[in-house]
Amino acid sequence: MGSTCAAAFPHDYAITNLSATAPNLKPDGTPWDPDEDGSPDLYVDISVNGAIVKTTDIIMNTYNASFAGPFMVSLTSGATLDLKSSDSDGATSEPVYDCPIPVTASVLRVRFVLCSGTGVTINYTIDPA
Repeated sequence: MGSTCAAAFPHDYAITNLSATAPNLKPDGTPWDPDEDGSPDLYVDISVNGAIVKTTDIIMNTYNASFAGPFMVSLTSGATLDLKSSDSDGATSEPVYDCPIPVTASVLRVRFVLCSGTGVTINYTIDPA
């Protein structure tokens, strides 16, 4: 961290500059929402080892949502950090994209995570807190 060598685990980390992109249509070829352009209402759940620790605000009517953060997570060696974007439909939601990564010191040294598929992305910066 900075110019000091410190153990990567256990440690608190800040997720910032989080963004999620959705494709123009759901996998079944229909619009995300029934409004005029069909765009989703995006949010992201942040989970560690399967337990949701943070949920972003919902960004309405957009295919590209950005969340400044910081979203704080406590990580240990071997943990799985999972960011999952969804379309909020009020009482229900539909999954958009899932980005699980096994947490290693190598991943944390890079400090940037990018997951992408056909028309979908989740990316973020992760720094020691």
